[in-house]
Amino acid sequence: LHTAYRRQRQMCIRDRVCSHPYLLIEHYFPKSLTGKDIPKRLADTSGKFKILATLLDLLDNIYNPEEKENSKDKDSKNKKNHHHNTKDKEIEDTVNTKKVIKRKEEPIDIVILSRPGKCIDLLDALCMGHRCIIKRYIGSKIKENSHHKSKTLNLTVHILPSDMKELRKDMALPKNDKFIIPFDISCNLDNEKISHMKSRDCKIIRLVPINTIEHIA
Repeated sequence: LHTAYRRQRQMCIRDRVCSHPYLLIEHYFPKSLTGKDIPKRLADTSGKFKILATLLDLLDNIYNPEEKENSKDKDSKNKKNHHHNTKDKEIEDTVNTKKVIKRKEEPIDIVILSRPGKCIDLLDALCMGHRCIIKRYIGSKIKENSHHKSKTLNLTVHILPSDMKELRKDMALPKNDKFIIPFDISCNLDNEKISHMKSRDCKIIRLVPINTIEHIA
């Protein structure tokens, strides 16, 4: 029993590291998740969060109306891009799909399934830095993002616990989702409630760090 417990604990620790290092080391967990720099910090310190942030940017560019930038914002973005290395530049070019991908500008729902607890708090904080409507189905929102009541945005992110328990009763489960993202190995896609959320053309996107416990699983 002791050996089995140790193995289970080790798998849990590795799973937390795969999701975000902040989940493992309490000392590094941000005291506040409402700061403007938090979404960038989360993406910079976790490969999985960085890829998720890139996906949200891509979907924003495809489905949301084009954001109007003033000259000051453009100058700031140009200076920032100038200091990026080649790899980051490639990601920036991929994200900037405005010229190569025709905007669909139609409503789209994305479901992110994650282990309940602090990981959902981090996902909520990451989404705060993107142009999307956030719907959280467990626990309290960190704060309302500026796009919460927007009528112009088409991208809605639904954050749900992977065990589908203790859901808020005042919120109906999403239907006809375009994308479902199981964020860690705690998610069982055969769950009855999750199955009901899938649309006919729903796509499953798993974010799996290479050579990790998730990769083996």
